[in-house]
Amino acid sequence: PLRTLPSPTNNTPRTIGIVRDWIDRASPPVRAVFNATLDHYRTLKNYTIIDITIPYLPEGQKAHALTILSEVTSSLTPSQISQLTPANKIMASMGMWQIKSQDFLAAQRLRNCLMMHLAHLFQKHPGLMIVTPTTPIPGWKIEGGEADLKRGVSDGNTTVRNMEYDWLANFTGCPAISCPAGYDVLDGGSRVPVGFMAMG
Repeated sequence: PLRTLPSPTNNTPRTIGIVRDWIDRASPPVRAVFNATLDHYRTLKNYTIIDITIPYLPEGQKAHALTILSEVTSSLTPSQISQLTPANKIMASMGMWQIKSQDFLAAQRLRNCLMMHLAHLFQKHPGLMIVTPTTPIPGWKIEGGEADLKRGVSDGNTTVRNMEYDWLANFTGCPAISCPAGYDVLDGGSRVPVGFMAMG
């Protein structure tokens, strides 16, 4: 397939597509870094920024989680599940016993819909890169302190929140790259990186 892709040239359009409503779900510090990075590409690198739409983003994220959970648990045996941590036992049990084949097939139909829509966008806008923050929150506070560092923590809501943007590339098979774009200064003065992700 790589032989069929045209090589980029200086004449290749430099187009960045953003879904504004989706970007607005990021926290204010992440949006500030994201917007500054967009301005950099627009003014100094001569990129054109366009608004695009991608349907079913919240539903697609749920379909992605359902698919991954199904794939992970499809290769586990009950004896392997018994060796997992309690939180992971619950997750694996959900994947094995709660997800029905109809749910999995519906998720794959939604995956196909998203893939077809992205193919349409990439065809309509040659050279398009769909950009988002890497994650919508700057870092993940260790709420339990030393206990969490020693034993670990399972926070499904924050995990799903952290995957607000990166699931789409994984689910649809599109290549994506993430790079540091700036920092957010937390209470206490520590700095955490904020990422910028481009999917092609």
